[in-house]
Amino acid sequence: MSVNDVYVLMQLIVNKNQNGYLSPEDFNNAINQAQRSYLSFLMGNPEQYQYQRSQPRVQYSMNENIRQKLMPFIKSTTLTITSGLANYPDDYQLIDTMLNAAGTDRIRYAANSKLYSFLQSRIDPVATNPVYTLTKIGFSFKPITLTSATLGYVSTPADIVWNFTPDVNDRPVYEPIGSVDPEWYDTDMLEVIVRALNIVGCNLQLGAVLQYAENIKNGGQ
Repeated sequence: MSVNDVYVLMQLIVNKNQNGYLSPEDFNNAINQAQRSYLSFLMGNPEQYQYQRSQPRVQYSMNENIRQKLMPFIKSTTLTITSGLANYPDDYQLIDTMLNAAGTDRIRYAANSKLYSFLQSRIDPVATNPVYTLTKIGFSFKPITLTSATLGYVSTPADIVWNFTPDVNDRPVYEPIGSVDPEWYDTDMLEVIVRALNIVGCNLQLGAVLQYAENIKNGGQ
């Protein structure tokens, strides 16, 4: 689904529901707020946590379906470790995997409250079975002699942009150059659209948005 497809669909829905005109600026703002909201939802928004439940209703590690939805944003990179520390990538959102430099063995996560136990273990010494913890600015590894690791992570989606040039009547006309298409799968992009419509004051359920999309696809309005 291209960014123009998304803008045309949202324009149609806003117009049909008498919510006024959706400017390119309002569209770009709403769609990016919406995709960040949906990403947070899939990763496990803290607001979803409930009393006496240790996990949110939807969480990244819950099942392969959630992971599949986030596949467009899962990247891999080699971390350079200096004195046991490695910075987060600039577009880092959530860890997926942490492996050794060869990508063959897992580096274990150690909660800060349990790090002492890992460091004192004689069964699995960190010298041969490294661990990592999370800090404000990056990963902390033990042993500190480790020099590299392979990180798999969920990245920040690129901002969606509907670019335009004004026509002779100063109306915006879609300009592919400078526009940025969504990275989401189409089914998930519809979920993002539902959230974006809510932001601009048009409250529809997914089924209704899907019906509008089908009407456009079939040449109707």
